[in-house]
Amino acid sequence: MSETRPTPTRRLQINTNWKAAHGELRPEIDINYVKPPDGQFLGPGAKVQSGTVVVPMRDIQAALEERLQIFVWGRAVYEDMFEGTKPHFFEFCHRVEVTGEAPGKIKLHFRQFGRANGSDEDVQSSEEAAS
Repeated sequence: MSETRPTPTRRLQINTNWKAAHGELRPEIDINYVKPPDGQFLGPGAKVQSGTVVVPMRDIQAALEERLQIFVWGRAVYEDMFEGTKPHFFEFCHRVEVTGEAPGKIKLHFRQFGRANGSDEDVQSSEEAAS
């Protein structure tokens, strides 16, 4: 059995975006990014919280009152340290459920939404299953 060891990322790029919508979005929503990706370094076994989105309080209040739905999505692309390997990625899309009481007791719950949730590992697994 081989042992796996944490390795650093190379050329980590992270994109995030969000959208407020009246009503439900299609599960295959158009994932787009308006800002260039943030470049970062992530050391072996490290974690990073990144990808800030700024949602106006009026949209949070509308979501709290169930007049709007808020969606956030993101994608991280990076390389590992081994030569000749393909770039890796991780992506997510979440519906943000807003509960509580404004202004100081608001809770945000992130629920997976749509098809843009997974990683290159998922793609490799589905390709292997199809063969």
